[in-house]
Amino acid sequence: MRTPPLTLALILLVMLAPEAGGTKLKPAIKPKPVRAALERRYAELRSAYFRRDSSAILSSRLPQMFSITASGDTLDPDAVRRYTRASFEQVERTVALDWDLGVIDVQGDTAAVELDQHWARRQLKGGVLRTIDTRAHQRETWIRKQRRWFLWRVDHVQPGVWRVDGKGVDPSKPYDPNAPEYRPPGR
Repeated sequence: MRTPPLTLALILLVMLAPEAGGTKLKPAIKPKPVRAALERRYAELRSAYFRRDSSAILSSRLPQMFSITASGDTLDPDAVRRYTRASFEQVERTVALDWDLGVIDVQGDTAAVELDQHWARRQLKGGVLRTIDTRAHQRETWIRKQRRWFLWRVDHVQPGVWRVDGKGVDPSKPYDPNAPEYRPPGR
């Protein structure tokens, strides 16, 4: 007995429909558990900054982790490690640190997080201990290995308002304590 073409087409359609267990690929990891896992990871990082534990920060990253700066320069893994260590040498203490996680694009074991970062600290700047308050919006890409998330890439960095001792500074220029207050265009 021969199956009519219309019947065959309907059978195939039902078999391939997502509700029927068809061929639509499902993500290996669901977004809500990824968000929760990354929020825990950022909480661990926050704690490490308050403890001044650079080794905890560095161990949260893959060895090949790199960063693309706001100016478009690429910091290779060694430069990122040096930058991290230098920041811990210059920062006396963290006053406030928050990451506000926005959209998370999950592709298998990779998660790209759009986030807003705010870090207030007491830091040596221009040879003097100063209050530094910086904000930025950026994308951080994490890779899941052995059930744990590791930072692999930072890019799309857009500096926000930066203040040194309460005075606005231009984040794209070296710090000059004698520069006039910086007011970004449109603010």
